[in-house]
Amino acid sequence: LSDIETINVIQTLMNSAIAINDVKLIQHIGLTIDSHQTIYSFSDSSPKIMVMVIYIDTGDGLKFVVGKTKIVPIDSTQTLPRLELQALVYAVKLANKIRNLLNIDCDIMSYSDSRIAISWATSDPHRWCQFISNRVTDIQRIERVFFHHVSGQLNPADAATRSKKNQKKLIEIWTKAVPTNE
Repeated sequence: LSDIETINVIQTLMNSAIAINDVKLIQHIGLTIDSHQTIYSFSDSSPKIMVMVIYIDTGDGLKFVVGKTKIVPIDSTQTLPRLELQALVYAVKLANKIRNLLNIDCDIMSYSDSRIAISWATSDPHRWCQFISNRVTDIQRIERVFFHHVSGQLNPADAATRSKKNQKKLIEIWTKAVPTNE
């Protein structure tokens, strides 16, 4: 990418990110034409908030790209597994948006601590009720996505679903996290 293209990509990513406590972190990702990249998405949900965290492996190490949160509506009657599925969908869509913005041909490795959400995402959407079916159909339309389970303790998105004390450490947690298969 040229310097102007790189600046445009960074500005687009910044505009699409929701800042937590008005903190924005900009980091040079270091993509090169000949490097092999993989995008990693992590998601988690609580009854109050859905969280997505995206990293990219440039072949030269793992780089934090963006962390994003979505507030669950107060009047929501969705179960936690459904919220976890929705967070998974948001994370994969965000990872795909980053892949398209950076114009790279790579896989998306999507991690969640919800085995139920992963099971739904990898199954035939017609087996489920309309809510689940619609989200599974959305996620399966995105190419080259591979789903993995990660324990909550190793999921960098997990910290944002916890108390405000943990939320203050999000930037540190997100920028130092390394995806791990269980």
